[in-house]
Amino acid sequence: MKKTLVFFLIIIFAVLYGCGTKPADIDISSLADSVMAGSAFSDELAPADSQIGCYLYGVDPALPENSVFLFSSGATAEELAAFKMRSAADAETVETAVRERISAQRASFADYNPDEVPKLDRAVVKRSGVYVVLCVAADSSAAESAVDAFFR
Repeated sequence: MKKTLVFFLIIIFAVLYGCGTKPADIDISSLADSVMAGSAFSDELAPADSQIGCYLYGVDPALPENSVFLFSSGATAEELAAFKMRSAADAETVETAVRERISAQRASFADYNPDEVPKLDRAVVKRSGVYVVLCVAADSSAAESAVDAFFR
């Protein structure tokens, strides 16, 4: 009986440990489409080339395995960036770059268009495994819900 109990506990811990340690392979283009399909953004966002997006984030364009960037016209702070990195360490580096971008944008919009600063204060930044996502949106709760649906 004791051996059976130990065996079942090992199985349960293995299953629980396996769940959530690494997200399933996420299609970041589908993630971006899903966030855009919702009502999170008040401005129309346009896609940007990966080289340009990486440059704006201060990320070496060779680091991401894949990336998606959508930017507003510049009148608002709204944007979406999604990265699939080659390693968790690279994802951590990119998360730092994303947070630095938010700080720089906050300083820029404080002078240019202060009404946009609250969007930057509520920016959604998510990192899971090799994935990093940023959404600066009018409705950060809607953006976060859409992103979280992909990270489950």
